[in-house]
Amino acid sequence: MRIRDAQVEALRDVREANFIEELVVHLRTHFPDELKDLSGDSLRQELRKGLARARGYGLASGELQTRFVGLAALFGWAFDLDEPWVAKALSDTTFEPDERMNRVETRFQRRLETAARNAKARAAFGIEA
Repeated sequence: MRIRDAQVEALRDVREANFIEELVVHLRTHFPDELKDLSGDSLRQELRKGLARARGYGLASGELQTRFVGLAALFGWAFDLDEPWVAKALSDTTFEPDERMNRVETRFQRRLETAARNAKARAAFGIEA
């Protein structure tokens, strides 16, 4: 039995569509506020673009791709293009893909922690954001 290129491509397309649907559920579960104004079709379109960019950085596993689109949902669908340091960090092949992703996530986590501390300090002093 021989599998033709068209059959392989069809299987790849089905797998990709299933992965995107899993990501839709995952992101809507974990980031409902960030995605509330985004239709299902728009979200799928952003996911296709984000997955293509993630793969371009060598993020080949589903786990790394999920983490990448999670950051995109939080910080903007083009977060890696809007902030040059992100693309540089994700392209740095002196580190393995998981380490590159860890570095990016750590920096964004610090940003969130700093924002939370600043908001708490502003509230303590009665300063509106």
